[in-house]
Amino acid sequence: MTTASIEKISVLLLAGSCLCASVMLACNPSQTPLARLQRASVSYYDGLRWKQFGQSAQRIPPLLRQRFIEEREEERERFFVVDYDVAQVELAPSEERARIIVKFTWYRLPSTTLEKTRMLQEWQSLDGTWMLLSQEE
Repeated sequence: MTTASIEKISVLLLAGSCLCASVMLACNPSQTPLARLQRASVSYYDGLRWKQFGQSAQRIPPLLRQRFIEEREEERERFFVVDYDVAQVELAPSEERARIIVKFTWYRLPSTTLEKTRMLQEWQSLDGTWMLLSQEE
């Protein structure tokens, strides 16, 4: 076998490997818009719960992040998210927008009474990254 033949075979094997990897990524259910939304929203909620506000802020549009972090830091010692439950997820047919209903259990010192708040959130995929655009009780 000549050096040229070995090089051709190597190129074909590399191209085949790349094609297989691309197909596997495209078929990977963890790469679906819904799976990415789930990971993004859980990252946001966990960040709030565990006071990792920078983590949550990554799911807020860039121009609002600093204010978001500052507001959470002001409440750090008084406001506590105890739990959350994603009650409903509606993915738009375009798979670029979603509505999530999430129920937060929380308390604010000096009270230790657990409160429950149901939030309707609007999420949008911007360049493949899910962002929380708005929420209301």
